[in-house]
Amino acid sequence: MAHAAFRSEPRRSMIAAACAAVVPALALVWGGEGVWEFVFFGALVGAAWSLGALLRREQSRSRQLAALAAELAAEREARARAAVAEERARISRELHDAVAHTISVMTMQTGVVRRRLTDRPVEHEALTQVERLGRRSVNELRRVVGLLRSADRSGDDADGLAPQPSLRRVEDLVTELRSAGLDVTSTTSGTPAALPLGVDMSAFRIVQEALTNVSRHAAAAVATVTVAYEPGAVSVQVVDDGRGAASPGPGPYGGHGLVGMRERVGMFGGELRAGPRAEGGFEVYARFPLGGEMS
Repeated sequence: MAHAAFRSEPRRSMIAAACAAVVPALALVWGGEGVWEFVFFGALVGAAWSLGALLRREQSRSRQLAALAAELAAEREARARAAVAEERARISRELHDAVAHTISVMTMQTGVVRRRLTDRPVEHEALTQVERLGRRSVNELRRVVGLLRSADRSGDDADGLAPQPSLRRVEDLVTELRSAGLDVTSTTSGTPAALPLGVDMSAFRIVQEALTNVSRHAAAAVATVTVAYEPGAVSVQVVDDGRGAASPGPGPYGGHGLVGMRERVGMFGGELRAGPRAEGGFEVYARFPLGGEMS
């Protein structure tokens, strides 16, 4: 009876269980036994049917939970892919801005040199071509930047009026958080030097994302930002005394913040370390190799 209740629909197995309990008891009572046979067979068959029905229900719940888990995993994966695509679009927009600016400066310098070479026609013509190609490249980059910017109007500098992201603006971030009530300090080690634009912007964005998460989610009172200039690399570190490993929730970086950080660091072959500290709080550390590009 338990097997029948496990394999069959509850209504069909219940009818079969009723027959299995009533028919033998009725035959025995008809043969002279007492009416307690109905109780005996009812309890026996009922217990078997209940066991089978319970196993069937648990199997059904297990399948539903497995389907739900698969659906949630697919949704998380889709959100992660969307976050990666969004962050890559943001990085591309920033780098296009930087490259367009650099090419504009190069084109202007080329024009200055060209105007000084009036007595050397060959060089003058070559620089004219370079200047023309540079202006064309700047126009194309501006169109691409416009498309990327129109696709992401929610950014903090999507209108193009905000200052260029740079580690030189870290102190501005610290000042903003101090005014919001968080005790933030920043330190710089090594000799500050000009960085490649992509590295400079990405390092600043990581500090910005880390401090934003500290102020919103970490329940921290103190945070420290460290920018370290090394001979062949630059690193940034944000440490707070917030919930860290003791947090009962997903933590301050449970969303897609780390996705963007990994994308930015991975683009330059750098190193990212983010997680709770043993002594409490949370740490974000990112190191960008410069490959001799720092001047």
